[in-house]
Amino acid sequence: MLLAGVPDAWAQQPGEPSTYATLLAQLQAGEEAVDFRALRMAYTETDTYSPYNIDAKEQRQRMFEALFRDNDLDRTALIADSVLAMNYTDMDGHFALMVTHGEVGDSTRSALHRTILQGLIDSIVGEADGRSPSMPWVVISTDEEYALLRVFGLENQEQSLVNCNGHRCDHLRTLDPETNEVIDIYFDIEIPWQHLASELQGGASR
Repeated sequence: MLLAGVPDAWAQQPGEPSTYATLLAQLQAGEEAVDFRALRMAYTETDTYSPYNIDAKEQRQRMFEALFRDNDLDRTALIADSVLAMNYTDMDGHFALMVTHGEVGDSTRSALHRTILQGLIDSIVGEADGRSPSMPWVVISTDEEYALLRVFGLENQEQSLVNCNGHRCDHLRTLDPETNEVIDIYFDIEIPWQHLASELQGGASR
């Protein structure tokens, strides 16, 4: 049976700032007008924020294999719950639970994760068009980049590091397979880049 929800994700973890816990509590209470950008930014201040974590990427891969290759809804939901327990801003986790709950007829939970997924998407693409270095989409991880490509049905063809208003940006040259249109997208990665630099500096000083 599919898990009922993701209760661990709602609990305030040791070291989490109150903003993140407060916004999670608002979602738990069914509030849809949550500031999802604030939620994402608050997550970057938690102890679990690790934008280049290989284990998380591998976990996501297993989740998609369970969903699309094996059609194993129970395993998909189990992995997605684990993903969101660590990072409730993970778009792939919400997508997976939207699908799995929808497949078993739980329209309420499916709609919940659809709403959260849309809120997370809008919090990235709603403030800029992402089509030029002057208006990049600000992300807190490269995983958000590829989640958005999947949402929009785009395929990454080429990637380079460029400057956007003094910030580091990923420039992705993507392809729309339905129209063969080439679309350039710019992602501001200064937040995860600075976090990685801080981690490396901290490791070097020990």
